[in-house]
This record gives sequence, C-alpha cells and structure tokens, in this order.
Amino acid sequence: MVPTIALWATVASTAPARAAAPAQLHGTRLTIQFDPTDPERVTSLTWVDGSGTTTGNLVAQGGPLTCTDPHEFFGQSYGAPEGTTPDPVVAGHLASLSGRSSTKAKIKSRKSDCRGGKQIRVTTSYQLFGGAQASEVRIARTIGFTSHTTPFTGVGVRPYVPRLSLGDFSITMLPDGAGTGVTYVDPGSCSDDCLTATGSTWNGSWFADLDPPNGYAMIVHRDPSMTSPVDLAVNNDGDSDSNLSSFVVLQPDGGWHAAVQETEYLCFEDLLSWPQSERDAAELPAGCGP
Repeated sequence: MVPTIALWATVASTAPARAAAPAQLHGTRLTIQFDPTDPERVTSLTWVDGSGTTTGNLVAQGGPLTCTDPHEFFGQSYGAPEGTTPDPVVAGHLASLSGRSSTKAKIKSRKSDCRGGKQIRVTTSYQLFGGAQASEVRIARTIGFTSHTTPFTGVGVRPYVPRLSLGDFSITMLPDGAGTGVTYVDPGSCSDDCLTATGSTWNGSWFADLDPPNGYAMIVHRDPSMTSPVDLAVNNDGDSDSNLSSFVVLQPDGGWHAAVQETEYLCFEDLLSWPQSERDAAELPAGCGP
C-alpha cells in the first residue's frame, strides 16, 4: 500500500492547481456569483425578468489588476468624492465566505489585503428571497470603524457600490423631496461625483439606474431603519464603463468613532413589474424593500 500512496502523491504534486470555484447564490429570479479570492467582489449577477428572459451578466468591472481584483468592481466601498478616504473595500481586498446557503452568504474581511496592508474590518451579508421579493437582494454591510478611528479626507463613505454598464443603464432616477415625482440625471456627464443632498430634489430613500431601451431598472432602496444622513453620488468610471451611482453615508464632525452599519436592497424591475406610470409618480413596486 505504501508505494501506491507514494505514486498518488507524485501524480497530485505534478497536476496543475485548480482555482476555487466561485461561490454562488441562486434564487428563483436572481443568481449572484462571488470571486473566490475576494468574495466582496461580485463577478456575476443575472436576473430573470417578467417575461421569463434571463439577462446577461449585469456586473460591470475593469481596469488594471491589483493581485486578482480589477481596479473597479461591483461591491466596492470607498470615500466620496472619489480619490478620498476611507477605502474599506477596494482592489486587492481579501475576505472569506462563511455561513453560506443557496440564498444567504456572509463575507468577512481578512486582517490584511493581498499586499500585506492592514484592512478595515468589513462584514457583508447577502440574502435572496422568493415570492413577491424574488427580484431583490438584501445587502447588509458593517464597516468596523472604532473609537480610535481618525477623521478621513472625504465627506463620507460609499458603503456599497453597485456597478452596471453605463452603455445600458444610462440614466439615474431620483424621487423628489415630496416623494411624488422624479428627476432624471445623466451619470455620463458626471466624470467626478455629482453629489445630491437630501432635500427638495431627492428624498434620500432610494434611487434607480435605468436601461431605457429594455425598460429595465435597478432600484437601490435604503432600509427605512437606517437613520444616518446621506448624500447621493451619481458618477461614471471609464475603466469599467460603469454607472456606479450609490449612497454616501456622511462623515460626522470629528469622524466616525463606532462601526457604520448600512442595509440596502437592490431590486431589479421591468415595465411589467414597475410600469412607467408608477415610476413617474415615484411609487416603488411591490416587493422592493423589507
């Protein structure tokens, strides 16, 4: 038996190493894949629309690599305006998956990034649903600022950055302050962050990226239990050719001295589930939110 075991060991040592298979969440309408090295990076997201058609991969990413991550990807977290700190989840980030089922996953950052730099502690949870909520994913992220955290250079942090193709999702829609009408913004004209404060132009509860030719929309709905003040950042990035509009949680005077917790819902809709009349009236579709 010993020679046979030795032979197996020799064969195994010369075989090419296999990359870990990407983790996947699969619901009745949404399928999400995470990078095996940095599961904070969503590598694929597909959706089954109201007519039963499965979209292609809706994720946009691109740019030079840092270790295995492209410079721009779906699922990042960093300061606003762009080029400011903090940088909780950026290229080169490392994390681990735990507690995963077919519809739930928890991701925890490692102590160091791929170059050995210390990382801010980040935990992200995903949950898919069925029934009326089958077209949404709940994303809850905690960014581990502490009593020792010093102020950052930006006005706030983007807790979660979804990236969609700018060529497809070319319009960002904002509900007005009264929640009865909408404003349309062109992210292609925002090479830097176009920041909108909560007020008469935007009520701070949600926004939607629109794909006009297909009637598709991705609504980003902030959980109503979130009370920290926010801005909206509308922006595009060239390396990934992406619309990366996102919430910005504003930094308090003196900086953060405790963890930031944020929960958002990404809801995927078409004109069957979210008719134009409801969009024009700033009415969210059934099943989008808690």
